[in-house]
Parts: sequence; structure tokens; C-alpha cells
Amino acid sequence: AALPPLVALMAAVAMLLLLPQGVVARVRAPRLGDSLDRPAGADVPEGSRLSPLLARVIPPAYTSLASTELEDPHTISALAGSRVAFEGRGSGDGITAELGNARFTATTQGSRWRVVVTMPLSPSALALRDREFDRLIVLDAQPDSAPVVTLLVPTRDTILRTATGRIPIRGDARDALGLASTWLEYIVSSGQGESFRFRSGVLSRRAHDGVRQADISITVSIDSLRLSPGDVIHMRLVGRDRNPARGAGTGTSETRVIRIARLGEYDSVAVEGAPPP
Repeated sequence: AALPPLVALMAAVAMLLLLPQGVVARVRAPRLGDSLDRPAGADVPEGSRLSPLLARVIPPAYTSLASTELEDPHTISALAGSRVAFEGRGSGDGITAELGNARFTATTQGSRWRVVVTMPLSPSALALRDREFDRLIVLDAQPDSAPVVTLLVPTRDTILRTATGRIPIRGDARDALGLASTWLEYIVSSGQGESFRFRSGVLSRRAHDGVRQADISITVSIDSLRLSPGDVIHMRLVGRDRNPARGAGTGTSETRVIRIARLGEYDSVAVEGAPPP
């Protein structure tokens, strides 16, 4: 009665010993991409080398995000500007990738082929080709959103009687990938009629070293701006993220207008009407 189970056990042990070491390790401790570690057989197999496929997404360095791996993906969602490395089994000879008008050629690294593309600015289709075999993968590019900047104080536009004193400015800035800096921008317009002069500047620029939320508190000295009666100040808070691209990743708050009253603006004369003659 014990003979059939014993024979079955011995057959199972024999099959386990005959399995390649990589297969046993994959069953014992599975991980992403381990299917590519199995022997590929010939350098250029008769079948498609586009399956199995491993995609490694490497976000831009300024984001401080970790890379991720996907097995046999149909769609890849990642931040625009990320590097996407595709790997498969076998030699890279004859394997190409096309993204828009760009064409990439695979390289061979050990027992794998590898091709690297950059995530475009908008969703696109990537075509992988291996001789008569092909495979389409959607690259769902996610734009890097600009920081959200809110101006809390002052709550509305205002008029000052004299060009002296201090104006408190308070607000906050938020960014999902981290803030680089914030500052206050101002524009002063002077003159009247068809003759106007403008000057601008930046106050209280601060670095935030990648924090995701920052409170902003600034006190502006009216005297330091050298204002005259009738001048108008436009103020807004600005926040920038760590995206190094020129002009990218900058958010602004609402603009507040502060006007200095003109001379005689608040003067008034009360004349009592005379009786009829």
C-alpha cells in the first residue's frame, strides 16, 4: 500500500532536482522580473522576444521618488520626463522601439535586451518590434502640476491715505512633489492720464528644500517702496517646485491691489444753500 505514494514522492523529488536552479529560486522567492532570469535557449529564439517583458519606470531626479517595475504592462502611467527601461530575454539584435518620430535600438546586457525611452509630455503609443513581431504599449504621461499658492491676507484690495506703515502678507503654498522656493512679487504704477511709469521687484525669497506645504508670512514696509500719492501697488505670492525645466512648475496666487490716495481725494467742502433773494 505504501509503494505507490513512495514512487510518486521519488518522482517529484527527481523532477525537482532536474529543474534549473533559477526556476526553483523563482518558485521559492518570486519577484518582479524573475521570469527574465530563466534560460532563453538560443540567442535569437524563433518566437517573439517581446514577451515576457519587464518595464522599469525611473522618475526624474528632482522628484526623489523611487523607481517602480511592471511585468508585461499594456499601459504605463508615469510623470512626464521619466525614463522607462524595457527589458526582455535574449539578444537585442533586431529589436527596435518607435515613439512618435523617434526610433530607439535595443542593446544587449548579459542574457537580456534593453531599450530606454523618455516619457513624453502627452499620452503616446510606443511600438516595440522584433522582426515580424510587434507590441504596442500606451505611455500615459502625467504632467507635473504647478504649486498651488493661496493669498490669505490681505483679503481684499484697499486704499491707504498715506504712503507709510506696514502691510502684513500671509498665505501658503503646496506641491505634491515638493516646493523649491516662494517669494512676493510686486509692480508699482505711477502717473496719471497717458503718462505712466512702472517698476517691479521681488521681496522675501525663501528656499523650502522640497517640503510639500509651506506657510508664508511677510511684512512689507510701505516706506521702503518709495511711494507717492496716487501710486498703485499690485502684489501676489509666487511658488516654484523643483522641476528644473525653464518656466515650468511655477504657481501664483491672486493679485491684491493697494492704492495710495491722491492729494485732496478725501477733502470735502460743505456749503449751506442761501435763501432765495
